[in-house]
Amino acid sequence: AQLESKGPNEGIMAFVETMTPVLVYGCIWNVTYWLVHLASLELFPWYKSMTPVRVAYYSKKLRLAKKSGITAEKEARIATEYFQNFFTTSILSSLHGIVLAFLLVPFTWTNFGFLLEAKIGSTTDSPAVSMANHLFTSYVCNDFLFVLPYAVKYGVQDDVMFLAHHVTLVITWTSFLTGSWGHLFAVPTMLTEVTAPFVFMRWLLNEFKIGGAPFIANGLLLLFAW
Repeated sequence: AQLESKGPNEGIMAFVETMTPVLVYGCIWNVTYWLVHLASLELFPWYKSMTPVRVAYYSKKLRLAKKSGITAEKEARIATEYFQNFFTTSILSSLHGIVLAFLLVPFTWTNFGFLLEAKIGSTTDSPAVSMANHLFTSYVCNDFLFVLPYAVKYGVQDDVMFLAHHVTLVITWTSFLTGSWGHLFAVPTMLTEVTAPFVFMRWLLNEFKIGGAPFIANGLLLLFAW
């Protein structure tokens, strides 16, 4: 039942009950972020200390040269932290895409008729779709929190637009979860996250100047996944 059909107290309790998994999954995403960060510090020398070329690239993106009182050492530190945040959130994005693939590809394969016939208010009681909706909402919230400080402090246009995009998603998915509607839109949209590992791999291959067959193969997999 939709929350607006309940009394005030019942509505609040229903909202809390519906959104509690989002908080739990959000904590798991947050812990995973820090585990990936700590592991990357130990495993990848280039993650811990960037080359001058990469520092210059991210420094330019953050427009650090235009800020007064920025020493070369501080510039390198800020650029490195920005890169590390981008890399770690990209790893989480890939993990998120893989989890959603495990949940939603089997559902779509066996329930394709639902998506063809569903109306705006149609829902499914599939545990996979319910879990995917909660995971997706929690992931977007967590992603928002890790980009927010850089968007506010440095105002990079990509990051600001990224935040606007995430706010829209959180509002929409909260409505899906609490209002019990919109699975017609939710499932196909979440399925696009399946491409995330290949998008990240494209960035990684490009970053390390790996072209040829690996780059082409990844591009074909990205196209197929989409």
